[in-house]
Amino acid sequence: MVVALVVLLIVVVVGFGLYFLHKLDESSKQNEKIEKIDSQLQTLQEEQEENSDYEIKRNSQSKNDKKAQTVQTPVESKVNTSLLVVAYVKDEDGYTNVRSGKGTQYSIIGKYKDGASVLVHPDDFSKSWMRVYHDNGVFYGYMSRNKIVNQNAPTTPTLVYAYVKDEDGYTNVRSGEGTNYPIVGKVSDGNAILVNADDFSKSWMRVYHDNGTFYGYMSRNKIVR
Repeated sequence: MVVALVVLLIVVVVGFGLYFLHKLDESSKQNEKIEKIDSQLQTLQEEQEENSDYEIKRNSQSKNDKKAQTVQTPVESKVNTSLLVVAYVKDEDGYTNVRSGKGTQYSIIGKYKDGASVLVHPDDFSKSWMRVYHDNGVFYGYMSRNKIVNQNAPTTPTLVYAYVKDEDGYTNVRSGEGTNYPIVGKVSDGNAILVNADDFSKSWMRVYHDNGTFYGYMSRNKIVR
């Protein structure tokens, strides 16, 4: 009887021991699975962060490339005005754009009205885009060649002499009809100047050199007959 109880006790103890070891083994395997999943999640997160960094860098590079395409730094900043010639804008839309580079993909930095005079580089008449300059020879930008005519203003006006009247002692001649256009010359108070007779009813008058070549635009309220 005692032997039987001892054997039963041994069987129970061994059984509990085996059950405990089995559970311990399952727990260990479960921990390994959890660690493996954690490792996979960590790897996935690192890959996503790397992809995100790459995308940010790529977008930044793309923006920089786009900016580089829309802004072009001129090779020359200023030239002697004796090397430049006066040409005229011819655009049925009423104006044409000055751009930062040689192409319509470049940004617009200014506008000239149809008929306005503009300083250009004579070497560019054979090219698709022409360099244009301010009246002091400082580089301005680029204008499409097919919007520029290499001749006098595209009209045959009736010219008459009028006189400058400006209490400042002089008034400006500009390349277009407005104070936002570059100054191409000055005429002293009291001096006679050739003007287009059709412009006395307008805000800006076309003015001409004594030989009849187009000069620019002058504010109507600075001119008297």
